[in-house]
Amino acid sequence: MTSDGFDIETLCRHWKVSALAELTAHPNESHRAATAVIDLAERAAVRWTFNTGAIACGPGCGSCCQLNVAILEPEADLLARHLCRHLSANRLQRMQEHLNRLAIRVSGLDDEERLACRIPCPLLDTGGNCSIHPVRPLMCRAITSTDAAACREAFALAALGETPRVLMNLRHRQIYAGAFEALATALAEAGRDDRSLPLILFLREKLAG
Repeated sequence: MTSDGFDIETLCRHWKVSALAELTAHPNESHRAATAVIDLAERAAVRWTFNTGAIACGPGCGSCCQLNVAILEPEADLLARHLCRHLSANRLQRMQEHLNRLAIRVSGLDDEERLACRIPCPLLDTGGNCSIHPVRPLMCRAITSTDAAACREAFALAALGETPRVLMNLRHRQIYAGAFEALATALAEAGRDDRSLPLILFLREKLAG
């Protein structure tokens, strides 16, 4: 526990219990577990990060949306459910085809290699905004910057082979990374698949299924 009362271990235990309860009560609707953990982590971020460094991320700032993002099955289910509800049949088909092409391009690439290839997230719209922002994965939420200009410069340098150094709100990252681990632990305790996969691969799998 920190001097201001922040206790990530206690929070993670609470989040795990909440996710496990959803997985037990609704075994065929794992997206409920993702929603529960995301909501709890959002509340924690509001409460515990208000005085720990302003976050400069905003609409159209997709610099970090070229990284490989790991997601868990409940998150993949939540994304697929959202897209199926909000996209027409034709747009959904185009999304599936786009994911199929991207899966071939990003397979085996680490973060630096993907940045060098300038392959953005398929869920960005034409303005560079996150089209699934309300249901975006936990590890997307974990990545922040406290200096937008420095962030853009860092990722531009990364595309040239240099290691990016991005100033971020570390407590914010701790909350969402902890929530991700809590959801994974709940899956394992429920006897479910607790593997994580890159967003592109897992979402393609869910939409194809």
